[in-house]
Amino acid sequence: MSYCEKCGSKIRESVSFCPSCGAKIHDEINSNDDCVTNENIYQNDESGVVYKYNSASIGGIIVACGTLAVSINTIITQEKASQHKFWDPSDGTYITPGYNPGSITFFVILAILALIILVVSIKKLRIKCKYVECPYCQKTTVIQCDAQSCDCDVCGQKILITNGKPERFHYKEKK
Repeated sequence: MSYCEKCGSKIRESVSFCPSCGAKIHDEINSNDDCVTNENIYQNDESGVVYKYNSASIGGIIVACGTLAVSINTIITQEKASQHKFWDPSDGTYITPGYNPGSITFFVILAILALIILVVSIKKLRIKCKYVECPYCQKTTVIQCDAQSCDCDVCGQKILITNGKPERFHYKEKK
C-alpha cells in the first residue's frame, strides 16, 4: 500500500490518481498525450464546436428504420390481399383470404411510432461539445456544452462544470 504525496491518503498500487484529492500518482507513466482517446467519434465544424455522436440515437435510427420497413411491407401485403375477393356460396358473402383489417391498423400505428422515434433520434444524433482541460490529469477532454458534470475521456475522473469552467468533483483540501 502506498500513500499520496499531496494529501497522504492510502492509495492502491493500480490507481493513477488519488481518490481523495485527485493528485496524479507519479509512479504511473501515462502514455496518452493525445487530445482525446478516440478521435474518430468527434467531428469539428468551422465554429470550433465539437460534435460527439450519440450511439443510442444511432441504435434508435436502426431500429426505427427496420420497424418502418416491416410495417410498410405488411401494409402493402394486406392492401394487395384486400383486392382478391372470392364469393363464398355457403355464407352468401365475399371472403378475402389473408386480409386482416386489425393488422393494417396495428401496423399503421406502428409505422407512425417508428417515424416519431426516427425523427427524435435524428435530432439527438449529434451532441454539441467543447474541449476543456481536465482539472485532474491536465489533459484535454470533450464535454457537452450544457453539461453540469461529466467524466474525463482520458483519466475517467468526475468533473464538475461551474460557470462553464471545469472543477474537481468533491475536492478535499488538506488542512
